[in-house]
Amino acid sequence: MTVLLLLLVGAGGCRHSSLPNTGNTAGDILFADAFTPGQSGPWQLEADAAGTTAIEDERLIISIQEANTLQYATLREPDFTDFSLEVDATFLDGPVNGSYGVLFRIQDAGGFYRFNITGDGYYTLDRLNGDGSWTPLLPNGWAESAAIKSGLRATNRLKVVVGGPNMILYVNGEPLGQFTDAMGYARGLVGVNAGTFAQPGVRAAFDNLMIRQP
Repeated sequence: MTVLLLLLVGAGGCRHSSLPNTGNTAGDILFADAFTPGQSGPWQLEADAAGTTAIEDERLIISIQEANTLQYATLREPDFTDFSLEVDATFLDGPVNGSYGVLFRIQDAGGFYRFNITGDGYYTLDRLNGDGSWTPLLPNGWAESAAIKSGLRATNRLKVVVGGPNMILYVNGEPLGQFTDAMGYARGLVGVNAGTFAQPGVRAAFDNLMIRQP
């Protein structure tokens, strides 16, 4: 497993862990995980001074103790080209601008796409490049949405549908927009993440993850 610790630049940052599945098992379902003890997928979990990833109370929980840090857990295999991913994401604790969400098309060299929301109702879609720089896919980096449930212990159902260079984002069934990135990644792994800015102490939980054919 690769672990990266980067400063958040504008809307970015990174650290890492892991998960998997093989082919269709129920209709168009490619992978599903409710994080049931003894039945959850093989996530790579770890703990250090900066942050931890752990499966507790049938959820995958990410905790971050340092500022300007992104902590994430990745599905080790398979990698996906086109797919629809949904997950319940809960903001457990931390400053309201703390972020949490999903990563997709994760590359061996460390690049990925990130779809995150914040505890105060904003969302972003950006790309981490191989050189450590960030490319925002929203005009102003972050945008506010009334569809996002704000505050501590709020649970939001996040969804991203990916086909070729096109990406559609949803929160709680409401579309946030369609985006195109012809210069980005064509395939890769998926994962979940949480991030801090100037203040540490973010905790987020993930449950009921589902990946389907788009």
